[in-house]
Amino acid sequence: MDEAYGDYVSPKESAVSFLSRYDRLIVLRSFSKGFGMAGIRAGYILAGKHVHDCLERVINPYIIGQPFRRLAISALEGTAFLEECCQKISLSKKEVRNSLHPPLHMAANCESCPICLLWHEDQELDLAQAFMDENIKVCSGAGFTGLDKSSARLRIPAERDMPQLLHAISVIAK
Repeated sequence: MDEAYGDYVSPKESAVSFLSRYDRLIVLRSFSKGFGMAGIRAGYILAGKHVHDCLERVINPYIIGQPFRRLAISALEGTAFLEECCQKISLSKKEVRNSLHPPLHMAANCESCPICLLWHEDQELDLAQAFMDENIKVCSGAGFTGLDKSSARLRIPAERDMPQLLHAISVIAK
């Protein structure tokens, strides 16, 4: 199960909750999202003992260097940073959700996850371009199955960039 954003959700909302039931389940996570360490190019695996023992026989432990390995271990041992990030994201995401009104909407997803899907009722509107016109970076939904150019994936910005996003939303939702 790919859970690149899994660090933002509670274990009960994650495939991690199924590890005790499925002995061949592997949950993959990344240090680049929740921990903000994209530069180390590493992830981690959550799995049962059977899978762990199999992986131990084939995984090269020297894929990442020792300094990065220590950073990764430190990140997993401390939860305060990630908890604080989740709280801030939840507050900002609620602010974004509260600023929306038809014809602009947000699909439901975990409040503490920093990405969300926005969609506009006008299917002819290129939503990514509309945000780009307001200097907000988003990813167009046009390249995803079941979505089109009237949808876009937004990453909730840092607090300092929220006013610009909220202004863009007010312009696009007119």
